[in-house]
Amino acid sequence: MERFGKHVAHIRLSAVILGPMKRLVLVAAATAIAMTAFPAVGSATTLKRTVAQGFLGVDMDPWDSGDMREANISTQLDRAAAAGVESIRFPLYWFKIQKYSSMARVPSSESANYIADPNDAAAAPYRWTELDYFIGEAAKRGIRVMPSIMGAPLWADDEAYTYDPTGTHGSASSPLRMNIPNNFDQYGAFVATLARRYGSSGSFWTGNPSITKIPVLSWQIWNEPDFSYYWPQHADQCVSTKNKTPHICPADSRTHKELSATLLKKAGEVKQYWAPTFVSLLRATRPKVKAVDPAAKIVLASLTNAGWIDLNFVYLAGGKGLFDAMGANIFVATANTAKAVSYYRAALKTAKDPNLPMIVTEFSWSSAITNMPISSAFCPHAVALPADPTQCKMKTIVTDEAGQSKNLGTAVDSYAKMISSGHIIGLYWYSWASKNSGTDSIWDYSGLNSVTGSTVTAKPALATFTSRAMKLEGCKTKRVATACATK
Repeated sequence: MERFGKHVAHIRLSAVILGPMKRLVLVAAATAIAMTAFPAVGSATTLKRTVAQGFLGVDMDPWDSGDMREANISTQLDRAAAAGVESIRFPLYWFKIQKYSSMARVPSSESANYIADPNDAAAAPYRWTELDYFIGEAAKRGIRVMPSIMGAPLWADDEAYTYDPTGTHGSASSPLRMNIPNNFDQYGAFVATLARRYGSSGSFWTGNPSITKIPVLSWQIWNEPDFSYYWPQHADQCVSTKNKTPHICPADSRTHKELSATLLKKAGEVKQYWAPTFVSLLRATRPKVKAVDPAAKIVLASLTNAGWIDLNFVYLAGGKGLFDAMGANIFVATANTAKAVSYYRAALKTAKDPNLPMIVTEFSWSSAITNMPISSAFCPHAVALPADPTQCKMKTIVTDEAGQSKNLGTAVDSYAKMISSGHIIGLYWYSWASKNSGTDSIWDYSGLNSVTGSTVTAKPALATFTSRAMKLEGCKTKRVATACATK
């Protein structure tokens, strides 16, 4: 489902920003998992903290001028820290950092914002300004960040899959809206460069000694590759348990819906769709990042819908050992949160990776029922447009503002009870802020805050998030993410 990278699709010539990245009582064992795998920043509390530092967070898109204008980022980070946000997951678009293939191609009006590659003057230059600002401002408030790195620039994309309405650089019929890299090693090198700048010994921290160092240690590789918006699905591609090299499926190969734990034990052909090529991306990236920062953790791209089935694909394609935690975007009724987590854990057990940490990278309810205009795009199969969006797609997570607030609280309580059994080390609400009017996308009504121009207004869900956060983090109030307020 289209969300994360909420309004970003890199399209030929225009670089248009489209479509949505949309998504607790802690026992000692779960605390150990979280704090070992993703080291914590110390904090002083007056009440009993029951989650590891950095556990509760939100998805935020600092690039999205429609949801969060740059002038407001510092203010919003202040509000987020006061609300108990200790971590932020955000889309980090490669094409935002290295838009041009060489310094010679940078327009003179933009040249002051770009820095040449120190190791290769002929290589693509970097624009660090906005990313430095966001990571630095988050660190000043004790907030950790987990970037989800995606979106190849046009000079480095795979034209075979790029969407281009003109057909000159890609295909007008491609469903892809997040360009994939043509060279996976090049993507891996870019992520390693990020780790070199913002990781344990990052040059950003040594160059800014006045900012409290909170290194970026969790690097999420892409988002929702099991969805055609983000990754080519390769519907004709198969692998077998004996031959993991992707090949064209024979006529009798099993289908996606027929895949089960029982079938996985057999040596026959199984359709793998997107998994083999995506696992190749992981394989090209992990060693490069680890070589730069051994403390870095690779987080598997978040899977969505029946993601536990797609998780099987990752392992069958040889993905085991290429990531340190998995991400899941879970959009279900409150009564089904435990069931969804159990399905993921079952898939991991089948893959003989039962203790892998899990991060719920997106969970949400949309308050769209209040303000959203109903359109044929949102209800594509309706004979006549219904009276409200609960009759359309994703109706399970569509409610009003009161329902959004109530469901948030119920879901956090539910996930809290599963921290140990589910090996859950992080929980992120999608999203911090959204437009909340004028569009027919339910994700534009998912924010804890609504945005109108430069005005950001709290919705009832923010108060619920804050109350749950204070309880879990052992505080009455907070001003920064790493400590309770003393007054």
